[in-house]
Amino acid sequence: MGFRLVNDPGYFEKWRYTDTINDYNSIIAEFQKEYEQTPAADRFTRTRILSEMQEAKRDLAKTQAEYEMFKKYKMRAAISK
Repeated sequence: MGFRLVNDPGYFEKWRYTDTINDYNSIIAEFQKEYEQTPAADRFTRTRILSEMQEAKRDLAKTQAEYEMFKKYKMRAAISK
Protein backbone atom coordinates (compact mmCIF):
# COMPACT_ATOMS: atom_id res chain seq x y z
CA MET A 1 0.00 0.00 0.00
CA GLY A 2 1.56 3.28 -1.10
CA PHE A 3 1.19 6.66 0.46
CA ARG A 4 0.01 9.50 -1.72
CA LEU A 5 0.94 12.87 -0.32
CA VAL A 6 -1.41 14.74 -2.63
CA ASN A 7 -4.42 12.84 -1.30
CA ASP A 8 -3.80 13.94 2.29
CA PRO A 9 -3.09 17.68 2.46
CA GLY A 10 -3.52 17.64 6.27
CA TYR A 11 -0.65 15.19 6.66
CA PHE A 12 1.42 17.12 4.12
CA GLU A 13 0.82 20.35 6.03
CA LYS A 14 1.86 18.77 9.33
CA TRP A 15 4.88 16.99 7.86
CA ARG A 16 6.16 19.81 5.65
CA TYR A 17 5.31 22.91 7.60
CA THR A 18 4.25 22.39 11.22
CA ASP A 19 6.90 19.80 12.08
CA THR A 20 9.60 21.59 10.06
CA ILE A 21 8.90 24.94 11.74
CA ASN A 22 9.00 23.27 15.17
CA ASP A 23 12.29 21.59 14.24
CA TYR A 24 13.85 24.89 13.16
CA ASN A 25 12.70 26.58 16.37
CA SER A 26 14.29 23.76 18.40
CA ILE A 27 17.52 24.01 16.43
CA ILE A 28 17.68 27.78 16.94
CA ALA A 29 17.08 27.35 20.69
CA GLU A 30 19.89 24.77 20.86
CA PHE A 31 22.26 27.11 18.99
CA GLN A 32 21.34 29.92 21.39
CA LYS A 33 22.03 27.70 24.40
CA GLU A 34 25.33 26.53 22.91
CA TYR A 35 26.30 30.15 22.15
CA GLU A 36 25.58 31.24 25.72
CA GLN A 37 27.62 28.35 27.15
CA THR A 38 30.64 29.03 24.92
CA PRO A 39 33.29 31.23 26.56
CA ALA A 40 33.52 34.76 25.14
CA ALA A 41 37.23 34.23 24.49
CA ASP A 42 36.44 31.46 21.98
CA ARG A 43 35.51 33.86 19.18
CA PHE A 44 35.84 31.36 16.34
CA THR A 45 33.34 28.94 17.87
CA ARG A 46 30.92 31.71 18.81
CA THR A 47 31.10 33.13 15.28
CA ARG A 48 30.45 29.69 13.78
CA ILE A 49 27.47 29.16 16.10
CA LEU A 50 26.04 32.58 15.19
CA SER A 51 26.49 31.82 11.50
CA GLU A 52 24.67 28.50 11.82
CA MET A 53 21.92 30.13 13.87
CA GLN A 54 21.44 32.85 11.22
CA GLU A 55 21.23 30.19 8.50
CA ALA A 56 18.58 28.31 10.50
CA LYS A 57 16.63 31.56 10.95
CA ARG A 58 16.76 32.25 7.19
CA ASP A 59 15.53 28.72 6.44
CA LEU A 60 12.79 29.13 9.06
CA ALA A 61 11.65 32.40 7.46
CA LYS A 62 11.52 30.75 4.01
CA THR A 63 9.51 27.83 5.39
CA GLN A 64 7.10 30.18 7.16
CA ALA A 65 6.59 32.17 3.95
CA GLU A 66 5.91 28.94 2.03
CA TYR A 67 3.47 27.89 4.74
CA GLU A 68 1.56 31.16 4.43
CA MET A 69 1.26 30.62 0.66
CA PHE A 70 0.15 27.01 1.25
CA LYS A 71 -2.55 28.12 3.70
CA LYS A 72 -3.86 30.66 1.16
CA TYR A 73 -3.83 28.00 -1.57
CA LYS A 74 -5.58 25.51 0.71
CA MET A 75 -8.23 28.07 1.59
CA ARG A 76 -8.81 28.93 -2.09
CA ALA A 77 -8.99 25.23 -2.97
CA ALA A 78 -11.56 24.65 -0.21
CA ILE A 79 -13.68 27.56 -1.41
CA SER A 80 -13.64 26.35 -5.02
CA LYS A 81 -14.95 22.89 -4.09
